[in-house]
Amino acid sequence: MELNKSPFSIVCDAGPIIHLDELECLDLISDFKKIFIPDAVLEEIKLHRPQLLQNNMFSYEKVTVGNIQHLELITLISSLSLHEGEQEALNFMLTKPESILITDDSAARLAAITLKLKVHGTIGILIRAIRRNQRTLSEIIDIIRAIPSKSSLHIKPSLLDSVLDQLN
Repeated sequence: MELNKSPFSIVCDAGPIIHLDELECLDLISDFKKIFIPDAVLEEIKLHRPQLLQNNMFSYEKVTVGNIQHLELITLISSLSLHEGEQEALNFMLTKPESILITDDSAARLAAITLKLKVHGTIGILIRAIRRNQRTLSEIIDIIRAIPSKSSLHIKPSLLDSVLDQLN
């Protein structure tokens, strides 16, 4: 079944790409209109999961991000100790505010919310897969249960239980 393309583009941080690959769910982002990955994020993915970018699960556009000029972002970078990939993703998001930032980093999420940008993470992509008929509810529940053993995503057990309760 050919899935309709989402009208949204995404800007990715390394974490969700790595986690979705670990969970064998990287295909869940293939239906976004465009997938933007900043240079620093690509370098992080290459460092932690080099084989990931060699598979053809999704096509992406590599983006080179210029110097950060946005004063509020500069302040957030300093106060939240954001890493280079997160900095580049947020800086690029400011040029594409209609896009969705995909990150699992709590500081990057806080920065995005402060900048009034849309943000989601690995769990959001998994839940979206149910609505998009990419996976069944039962499959997503099994994948979410497997997060602690199959992925490097650090998530509080209480949050994981809450997500599972809501899905059940």
